[in-house]
Amino acid sequence: MEIGDIVRQNNALLVMKRKGKIHKVSMLGTVVAIHVDHQQQMTEYQRKWFKRLGKRVDVLWANGKLTEGFAEAALDIIVDSCDKCKETKQVVR
Repeated sequence: MEIGDIVRQNNALLVMKRKGKIHKVSMLGTVVAIHVDHQQQMTEYQRKWFKRLGKRVDVLWANGKLTEGFAEAALDIIVDSCDKCKETKQVVR
């Protein structure tokens, strides 16, 4: 995951349980920051969770809300920022 990727929340970490149909999240967001945690300062228990959750990322959603510290594993990449760069270069040529 890189800054500039277009993402959508997935259900990889949490399963929502309730009566009736659960709507899949359709709002898109842009990764605006990635936070790297220093694993050497973590306990073994924290390292295991870190591997499952991934890096902490800040996401700016389409409605203007900024979510800080979102788990990388809870996001699906819809458009890779590198793909957007390739499209831009093709248009410029």
